[in-house]
Amino acid sequence: MSKERNKIGHSFLEAEKEKLRAEIKTAQAKIALYVENPLAVAEHSDIGKEIREAAAQGSHAKDVLTFLENFS
Repeated sequence: MSKERNKIGHSFLEAEKEKLRAEIKTAQAKIALYVENPLAVAEHSDIGKEIREAAAQGSHAKDVLTFLENFS
């Protein structure tokens, strides 16, 4: 594989890792908001469900990120 192709592939891989890190931070921020200020999310009648969904999203992103970090 040429060095240029390798650089492009590495750039895509790094971009995906950054997206996953952002997804993890977003999930963490949602959970913090629900825990610290449940009145701010009054339109969510089931805050527990929202927390579980955010945790699942963050957990999935973390698993994929770990996989990719071990790949490279």
